[in-house]
Amino acid sequence: MQKPYADRLRKIGALLLDLQDDAARLRAQKTLAKCEAKDLQSLAEVFRGVLCYIDYDHPGTIAHLTAAFEDPELAPPGDLWHMLGVASREEGDYGRAIECFKKVLELPDCTDAGDAWHDLGCCYSRNGEFERALECFEKALSTPGYDAPCLVWFELGTLYAMQGEHDRALGWFKKVLTVPGFPVGMVWYNLGTIYG
Repeated sequence: MQKPYADRLRKIGALLLDLQDDAARLRAQKTLAKCEAKDLQSLAEVFRGVLCYIDYDHPGTIAHLTAAFEDPELAPPGDLWHMLGVASREEGDYGRAIECFKKVLELPDCTDAGDAWHDLGCCYSRNGEFERALECFEKALSTPGYDAPCLVWFELGTLYAMQGEHDRALGWFKKVLTVPGFPVGMVWYNLGTIYG
């Protein structure tokens, strides 16, 4: 790749780094590093998709990342598959989201397997495939280095509540309430629904 293109990509990457929290910045850095040697048009679509993702524009994320992925020379890293999966899930396209999260898990350099298992479980849960969801949540919790078990605990509480297993749901929701800083509004709502 010519040096001017690499400089442009670094500028785009620097812009992305200023838009979101540290986790998003780290993902943008990884994505930028992995994509620097690729076709500029595909990269433009990638970065448009990332910008849409940061702005919660899920249809835009889907459109731009899908266009970028059509380039046979672009080998999308797991971060981009994950973004496409989240955007697809938020738009209610669980089939596409499931495919994306499975692709993340198939990559040899998968660095966020816990997140992918969690998100895959959420898709199965919302699709009514509770046994598959449970398997995915268990795999997320058993992933070394997974740093968000409280999200899985919340999903397990929700899943059990949906199945009418209120005692199990209560146990998971009470566990979530022990986590400092967790946004507990939905937990209390779900607890109220169970007790109500």
